[in-house]
Amino acid sequence: MGFFRQLFKWLRPGLHLKRWVLVIVIGILLMSVGLAQILRLLFFRLGLIDDFYAFVDPFSPTLIAIGLCIIGVIIAILGWWRLNLSLAEPFGVTRSLRELLTTVRTHQQLRQGMRVVAIGGGTGLPSTLRALKTETSNITAVVTMADDGGSSGRLRRDYGMQPPGDLRSNITALAKDEALMTRLFNYRFPSGELGGHSFGNLLLAALYNLEGSMDRAADAAGRILAIQGRVLPCTLDDVHLVAEVEHYETKAVTKVEGESNIPSSAWKIRHVSLNPPNAILYTEVSHCISEAQLIIIGPGSLYTSIIPNLIVS
Repeated sequence: MGFFRQLFKWLRPGLHLKRWVLVIVIGILLMSVGLAQILRLLFFRLGLIDDFYAFVDPFSPTLIAIGLCIIGVIIAILGWWRLNLSLAEPFGVTRSLRELLTTVRTHQQLRQGMRVVAIGGGTGLPSTLRALKTETSNITAVVTMADDGGSSGRLRRDYGMQPPGDLRSNITALAKDEALMTRLFNYRFPSGELGGHSFGNLLLAALYNLEGSMDRAADAAGRILAIQGRVLPCTLDDVHLVAEVEHYETKAVTKVEGESNIPSSAWKIRHVSLNPPNAILYTEVSHCISEAQLIIIGPGSLYTSIIPNLIVS
């Protein structure tokens, strides 16, 4: 009985399966009628129809029909069940009908979730994404492209590319197998020429060279990790963050360029801008924002993670 209870759960609303089950049933019925007509004509042509009736005469034709229907239904259900498990095996579902049902139901619920755009960077945005991906797969993360420190800064200088660090951390946050992917992507080589570089940054650098732009590199990395959503750069321009700071005692005003230099400044931040100032908002980001049902800004550092996304024109 447990098997049939699990079977009937496939007919619950929201799974988008009942219509296709009906299509399969109609197809089987039409095929059965056609096959019956072919066999009938074949028996007549070969003169076997009298032998057939002589064979079934001792039995009730009604009972034979009912028995064949029951056997056919059982065989069809068993075949359909095993076919689904075989098709789902490459996606990690191998145990039972219940596991397959749970996977399908969860996928449909996430796919029907709210369209969310989360804007930020640093370590705050990945935490938000980890919570969001349990409710919806329609997530777009928009991250700042002004990072110039550490591994990202070195890759920017060496390859003239945009910083991959914030993209990497948010892509791993949306990965289905986050525990393994986070360890792999955040692994930093301890020494040598690669010392200080994280594996994820190097992968994005390779994809950048292969794909030709950082947005396509991020999409490719997302496909590799089968992430729930998308991670987009706020701009495709090569930008640097500039802060106008004021000394607390002397009130002297100076400019500090580079995101990595701003947090270390002991001065009061009066104004932040981008260099160049006419950086253009990535068009896909604009489209996602216009379609969003919910827009989340932050959490994160106001001056280095949030504002750089908001001042792109």
